[in-house]
Amino acid sequence: MTLVIATSYAGNATLTVQNIVDCVSQDIRSQLATSGADSNILLDYTNRVQLDILRKSRWDWMMSPPKYFITENEQTDYWLGAMGANIRGTVDTALNLTDIDYIKADSVYDRSNFHRLLATQSQPLSNVLSFKSGDSRPATPALYRHDRVSNPNVLSIFPAPVANNAFQPEPPTPIVEQTAGGALAARTYYMKVTFIDTVGNESTASDPAAIQYIAANNVARVKSPELPLTLTTRGISYGRYNVYASTTLGREQKQTASPSNIGTDWTEPVGGLIAGTAPPATNGLTPMDGFLIEFRYYRTRPQVATLGTTLLIPNDYKDVLCSGVAFHAAKFLNRPEDASAFFSLYQEGLIGMIRDKNQFPKGGEFVRPDPTSTVRGTVTGLGLDSGLESSLP
Repeated sequence: MTLVIATSYAGNATLTVQNIVDCVSQDIRSQLATSGADSNILLDYTNRVQLDILRKSRWDWMMSPPKYFITENEQTDYWLGAMGANIRGTVDTALNLTDIDYIKADSVYDRSNFHRLLATQSQPLSNVLSFKSGDSRPATPALYRHDRVSNPNVLSIFPAPVANNAFQPEPPTPIVEQTAGGALAARTYYMKVTFIDTVGNESTASDPAAIQYIAANNVARVKSPELPLTLTTRGISYGRYNVYASTTLGREQKQTASPSNIGTDWTEPVGGLIAGTAPPATNGLTPMDGFLIEFRYYRTRPQVATLGTTLLIPNDYKDVLCSGVAFHAAKFLNRPEDASAFFSLYQEGLIGMIRDKNQFPKGGEFVRPDPTSTVRGTVTGLGLDSGLESSLP
């Protein structure tokens, strides 16, 4: 069972092959056209250059956003690939991923039990974790296995997860905005939301309430609550929500005649709030049962096939792509001096890309010492940087 978060990785990678073909044709003074047979030549060069860049480093923009799935009772193997194509003995997570190269190290978490899963090359050999038949004993997840070579679309979890997660979600305090509409006077609203599952069970309301001032001639808009999880192990979805509101804190009443779908915002009628029932006192949602597993992965390096293909290289590095392709084009046109110049620009661009990647090797929160207030020691007699720092007097 799956979730979901619609997040785009390499969000600023919108360059197409045609964009690169156009800039290279300009750089080489249109000696190769942007369409027809010439464009096919430049298409091939663009493919080569992108593959070369992608092999240079483990780029952050090749890493996916977090992905999630729910474990099923006593099942160890989970299919991450194309939906409906899962191999025998695997649970289809419906993630429908078609570009997995390998799972990022240290990125697999059991979010329900608040710990990171450790990597293993094989199922553990332990009578505590396995039966003598070779089957995994059911327990809380502790390890994962991902075989990049034989089957990159399967993620195995050990021990076989049990289905005893009785947690019932409750939405966080909603985001409330206002938009023009109606002719009501200014007022202040107290607003809450609840989750509704497939079979009509309802959660307790978000707590505390959102407090929102609504100006005259405006109506309230409640942003849809978000859940990384949309399905329980039982296949029941937390896919809808109710809105509760009042001008008095603690007196919130239901405003949705029928539940709104997750992902769709709710807007107050121009006539204002309506009378309704109070939110449930107890959480009636179907429990999750399984455990929420999170992971990230690096994408495969695809072949570029058409001029309309969107490249994986971020827009900031268009000049590097153009220089690399122009280098091949200049060689093709037997212009060695131009080829040498373009190659130098390409190499300098690659160095700049790697420098950008390594600028904050310990994370953006790491701050290096101010060089104006510290001096670095050297190894006596060798003049080598010792990496030791001492304060200036």
